[in-house]
Amino acid sequence: MDSRIRYAILPFLIAFILLARDVSVFALPSLRVEDGKDIFAYFYANTNISEIFRFKVGYIPLMPNLIGYGLVHLPARIIPYGFVGLPLLFSIFVYSVFCAPVYRVFVKSDLMRATLCSLFALTPFFHYDLYFGVDYIIWNSLFLLSLFLLVPAPRAVHLSLIWLAVVILLIFSNPLSIIFLPVLIYWLVFDSRHRLVYFICICASIFYSAVGISRQSFFGEVGLVDGSK
Repeated sequence: MDSRIRYAILPFLIAFILLARDVSVFALPSLRVEDGKDIFAYFYANTNISEIFRFKVGYIPLMPNLIGYGLVHLPARIIPYGFVGLPLLFSIFVYSVFCAPVYRVFVKSDLMRATLCSLFALTPFFHYDLYFGVDYIIWNSLFLLSLFLLVPAPRAVHLSLIWLAVVILLIFSNPLSIIFLPVLIYWLVFDSRHRLVYFICICASIFYSAVGISRQSFFGEVGLVDGSK
């Protein structure tokens, strides 16, 4: 089978796998748990655009904030479907990325990479909100960030600028993104073509760690401040 056909089929295969794990996802979208009480309710009541930088449990989850802010401005009938549809589309994209030709340096066979991408969607520990929840999108964003940083930034200037914007968005969406700082430093040293791009990413990572995470609130939430949890 032509590799281009596999690239075209793969997203539909991943979509089928994810939807088959819960066929009722679009039948009655219900704004489950955090999506309802922490995202929809919050942005429905707080419509100022500055709210996309709001803190939630001690950190700024930029991607869920952007999605939540945008979705509440849709017609009311469409909003619940957006809250499951956008995370689903993002999951499909994230799990398809490794099939791109740039990852041949790790797995040469296109078919094998496509198979691995399918396995991402077939993980035995299925979690509804991981694939269909806006609040849980931070974990797929962290996974996507790890995939992007496995390889150097694109050579074309316009693509490297898009890459930079996406990487900064991903960094600002999960407080654990700071773990990739050594990887960014590695690319800064060894990829001379994009040193400015990596320098900006490093600055963004440090800035987010310093300003986008409330130490007392975040570490208190996970029980690392006073040992009470």
